[in-house]
Amino acid sequence: ANGTFTNNGTVTASAKGFRQATGPLANIAGTQGEGYSGAGTVSSAANGNGAGGGGSVSGNCAAGGGGSLGTAGVNGGTKGAAAGGTAGATAGSTDLTTFVLGGAGGRAGASGQPNNNAASGHGGGGIFATAATITNNGAISSDGGVGARAFTSNQAGSGGGSGGSILMKAQTFTNTGTISATG
Repeated sequence: ANGTFTNNGTVTASAKGFRQATGPLANIAGTQGEGYSGAGTVSSAANGNGAGGGGSVSGNCAAGGGGSLGTAGVNGGTKGAAAGGTAGATAGSTDLTTFVLGGAGGRAGASGQPNNNAASGHGGGGIFATAATITNNGAISSDGGVGARAFTSNQAGSGGGSGGSILMKAQTFTNTGTISATG
């Protein structure tokens, strides 16, 4: 690689990866977050690295699962007889030879109450930089978005998105700033 890349500000792909779960808002299980398998459907199963949606049984709404990338997200919690969404599957490779966006969280189950089944978190996007010299004095981030919280006692929150991918290749790399890809 040639040239110099110097960051003195902010470079971000936070919440720019696979999209949050969308879907019905009343008396139904939550929707899967988008992942490498495509857009989600109403299901508690994982959708590639996108998480499963929470269940809805007898007015109890379970939490959506967390999106995944290099490490697995967390399964959504149960509520009564309603099962939580399954965390997304791990994806990509640690050396980033397989570059994958962060998986989205699953949406919580819905009971039809106001403010129930709010949005899940988008996954983190991808950042790639190559130069002979890279200097980061600022902030570089590809964090996952936060899932919405529950509003009443029989509800549960939606899952958060996983962090994304950051790959920087240089002969000389200096970092006095911050670099993050968390979910």
